[in-house]
Amino acid sequence: MFFSDNGGFTFTQINATGPRQGEAKAVEARANLKELGWTQQDWAAGAWWREVGAGYSISRYDTGEDLTEYGAEVTGQFTQDLSVYARYSKTQSGAQSLIQAQVTSEWRIGDFDTLAAEIRRVEEQRTVGEAAGLLGALKYTHRFGDTFDLYGQAQLTLDDDHGKYADNDAYTVGGKYLFGNLSSVGAEVTSGDRGDAATVNAEYRLTPDHSLYGAYTATHDDTQAYDPLFNNSARDGWTLGQRWRLSNQINVFNESQFLKDDTAGESGLAHTFGLDFYPAQGWTSGFTLQRGDLVNSAGGQVERRAISVSLGRTSPDTDWASKVEWRRDTGAEEREQWVSTNRLTHRFNDSWRIAGRLNYSDTDDKLDPLAGARFIEGNLGFAWRPWDSVRWAVFGRYTYLYDLATLAQIGGHDYDQKTQVLSLEGVYKPDQRWEFAAKVAQRVGKARYGRGAGQWFDSTTTFYGTTIRYDLGQQWHAMGEYRMLKVEDGGNRRGWLAGVDRDIGKNLRIGLGYNFTQFSDDLTDFDYDHKGWFINLVGSY
Repeated sequence: MFFSDNGGFTFTQINATGPRQGEAKAVEARANLKELGWTQQDWAAGAWWREVGAGYSISRYDTGEDLTEYGAEVTGQFTQDLSVYARYSKTQSGAQSLIQAQVTSEWRIGDFDTLAAEIRRVEEQRTVGEAAGLLGALKYTHRFGDTFDLYGQAQLTLDDDHGKYADNDAYTVGGKYLFGNLSSVGAEVTSGDRGDAATVNAEYRLTPDHSLYGAYTATHDDTQAYDPLFNNSARDGWTLGQRWRLSNQINVFNESQFLKDDTAGESGLAHTFGLDFYPAQGWTSGFTLQRGDLVNSAGGQVERRAISVSLGRTSPDTDWASKVEWRRDTGAEEREQWVSTNRLTHRFNDSWRIAGRLNYSDTDDKLDPLAGARFIEGNLGFAWRPWDSVRWAVFGRYTYLYDLATLAQIGGHDYDQKTQVLSLEGVYKPDQRWEFAAKVAQRVGKARYGRGAGQWFDSTTTFYGTTIRYDLGQQWHAMGEYRMLKVEDGGNRRGWLAGVDRDIGKNLRIGLGYNFTQFSDDLTDFDYDHKGWFINLVGSY
């Protein structure tokens, strides 16, 4: 797992070193029992199972071990005033595991009082030994009038497994006060055996169109270091900002935020000011100014400045949006970057539509000119679906790609490419059950192995594919495709692809299939590692 604080130019690896590769699988099911007609009151149930390989990177954590999670939960109401929630879960990472089972009940005593109770059993298996604990918690909330909620919560360790389980007593007091025109202030303080925490948040409406807001969080935990399985504490930091609607056409906002991550040794203070302007019906525009002072993972001071401008228009036939951003880093890092994103869709009539996109990024590294990067991707496509027939459809797209990746991007700096791709696909449905499609695409361009150096070589490649779909009934569809890839001076590759899809409502189709070939129909991808299972998602609106 890699972390970058500058948009991908440098990375800090925050997990185990070495080559990483893995797979992840997940199954989850949810049911609303009242909607199914099984209960009169609101009841719902869910269950899940997840398996993540040791080399598979996920945003939550990565310990370099296989991870397995499974569990089930149910929630419901016995009456309008009495509800219950129960949950069981187990997480195992290598030789360590965490099992939690809990039952929570909430009782609305009246219009102003609520009492909640919880029993939770925790079983921890760590590398240093095993421990089990039984926790009990009680929470009482009282509303004073219509404006003030005050609550207190106490958690006690009822069983510490003869001292093996570290005590986890904790006491919390908090409240929220509503005043004026939807203004509010809230605070919460927690003190316990495993650390202390305090949060304060507020929003004050100066007028119905102008509000100020802020929040502050402080934590202290000296009992144990950060652990993704047993101790994932929050970050310290504060936020201050305001939102102001000057008129029906102008919105203004600004925000200051400070965050500190003791684990990574990083901190930063950022100030943002922005304006949204709606000059006429269907038009949107705006700009954002940002200034930040950061401490990167190496301890260096970085001063960041950024300006972005956006413009767009929406009408019954056209949807267009563009944004340009300039960013400059000085200090321990010296970079200047320009980024632009653009998209356009337009409907000429009920049969013809076009869609286009252009993304551009250019970065100049002042300290190391060889570390600069550039990325250009643009495409323009059309769709023809006769308004008076569902039998025929034709699609086409032109794509241009130039990619000079950053030095730190793993795999991306292995080659550079300048590519143009033209594709055309036709679909024919002779009846309600059968559908036939054919696709041809050609890539014309150059590529070279090695970043910013080396001999360019011809990368001309042609793709051919024929697809047959059959309606199995009951919203199920079977699909088979024969495909061939012809590479200039590289030989031919051919094979099959098969899958099964199911319609979920009128606007979504979900399917599962297997690619028996090693190549993709995306000709901007030079890798031959696409053999295996895939998920197919098709949406329409």
